[in-house]
Amino acid sequence: MENFHSHPIPVHKPYPNTQTAADVLVEVLLGAQDLSSQLSHALEQALSRRPDVEKVDLLRRSVLLGTQLKNAASRLWREYDTSCNSINWPLSHDLTIKIFSQVGIYSLSQAAASCNLFKKVAMESACYREIDLTDQNLRVNNSTVAKLIKRAGQCLRSLKLGSPTNGNKEDHATCPFDSAWTAVSGNIFLTKSCLEPLFVSGGAVGLLLQTLHLQNIVELDSRNVCKAIAACPGLMDLQIIGLHINERKVLRSVSMFCHKLTHLCLESPRPDFSSSWLSYSMRTVSCSELVNGCPNISSLSLRGFKLPDQKVKLLLKGLRHLSEADFSGADMLTGLFLRDLASSSGQKLRSLKLCDCSHLRAVEVNRLLSSLSVGECKNLRHLDVSNKDGLVCSDWMPSRLNINEGILLLVRMERPEIELRADFSDEKSTSECDSMSLTSSFGYCEYSVSPHINYHTGNLLSEGSQSMKSSSTRETDTELDTDDDDDDDDDDDDENVDDGSDDGDDDDGDNYDDAYHENEDDHSIECHVDLPLNDFADTEVDDDEDAYHENEDDYSTDCHIDPPLNDFADTEGDDAEF
Repeated sequence: MENFHSHPIPVHKPYPNTQTAADVLVEVLLGAQDLSSQLSHALEQALSRRPDVEKVDLLRRSVLLGTQLKNAASRLWREYDTSCNSINWPLSHDLTIKIFSQVGIYSLSQAAASCNLFKKVAMESACYREIDLTDQNLRVNNSTVAKLIKRAGQCLRSLKLGSPTNGNKEDHATCPFDSAWTAVSGNIFLTKSCLEPLFVSGGAVGLLLQTLHLQNIVELDSRNVCKAIAACPGLMDLQIIGLHINERKVLRSVSMFCHKLTHLCLESPRPDFSSSWLSYSMRTVSCSELVNGCPNISSLSLRGFKLPDQKVKLLLKGLRHLSEADFSGADMLTGLFLRDLASSSGQKLRSLKLCDCSHLRAVEVNRLLSSLSVGECKNLRHLDVSNKDGLVCSDWMPSRLNINEGILLLVRMERPEIELRADFSDEKSTSECDSMSLTSSFGYCEYSVSPHINYHTGNLLSEGSQSMKSSSTRETDTELDTDDDDDDDDDDDDENVDDGSDDGDDDDGDNYDDAYHENEDDHSIECHVDLPLNDFADTEVDDDEDAYHENEDDYSTDCHIDPPLNDFADTEGDDAEF
């Protein structure tokens, strides 16, 4: 019998049945042809077999089933698109985060809403390295700031809050609170606690912060600003514009904690430097502390403060790395410091702005331009002496002049690299002066010439007397305002941060410019003035002496003074603070 080698027949074991009823149902539905008509017919048959009581429940469950199926399909579709985007996105993850960190907060939020890939990238802390919330199109409040700072964590390097200065000429400090808030802030709704996320939890978030800009935040006070500065010792760029704060306390905090500071900008809260406003005074002690505590400052802007020439000279001499200086709106600045600026050797100053300094003398500016024409100040590249009222002819005459035309032409020929801005038109505002270049970098010079006012010799005495009378009136009004301001300063001192230093600094006679009297005119005008003694004394009033000066107006002193009266009305103290 022939043996046949029979091959074993393989047995195909069935695959384990892992499909559920839902899987089978989905497979059937997706594989059906003309699904719409079949589903409609099947639903009608199901309804016909149910009693009327159950038909409503069946229809509700059918609608719910369709909604759930649609939501599941949409979610899976997004996941599929995300996987495709991740595969097809040409940039690496680190490079994508770097790009996202350079866009604004508004663009970042729009990108996060576009797809899951961008949303995942937008949640990274490195994307919030620089937080800029000054866009008026954004609706910003304290919770928004806290949320973004928390999301940034220790990656935060720059924080900009508030509303930029606009061209509105309305005096926000004298108008009602609601209208001032709307005019300045727009959609920015920030209070004095908006900076709390910087110094909570031991100030861990603010340790690495390098840039802090605060603009026109109405409710922000000195105490919270000083606490924020103390929590950010690594600050290199500080800008405070339009805040009703005590600038002496802020400068003291800056000098104590921000030793790495290179850019400092402080601007008093008034929209127009040339308007009638009691300027914020600054002590010599504050200037000395700034020079000693922040020696690396290269850009300094003190706009709208009461700065005499002696204090400006101290700042320019002490800050050896200073290359940009802006003292626009300095009411007491006459320009005497420009003599030392021209004669100093090794001066690194490249930009100087003296826009709308109401007492800036034309003779000092012309002297500086003459020095520039012979090669002094070799590093200077930008000079702004714009003033809508013109430059002062002399302290005892109300006339206004512009820059000498011949000196301008000489500077244009000898120093074509200098950009000079000199706008003396009455219709130009401070902001327009900043945006208008009247001398290009190639040396082409244009300037608006205001007509020269010629006075006869017989009118000199009467005009000088009128000028002195107006100066006396201004001094008396200033004295009346100081009594009310001292009370406000006492309230502000109670809220001051305890930084281990006393506020009672003695004045060293910084408001009196001895250099001026060396070049004083020989003509003197004798007058009889009844004013308090402190109007002619250069002593700053400490907080503990306020009680003594309350009844000061009862005393009068007869004195004979030589012009100008302005140089004697430099009384400083706590009277100019708000």
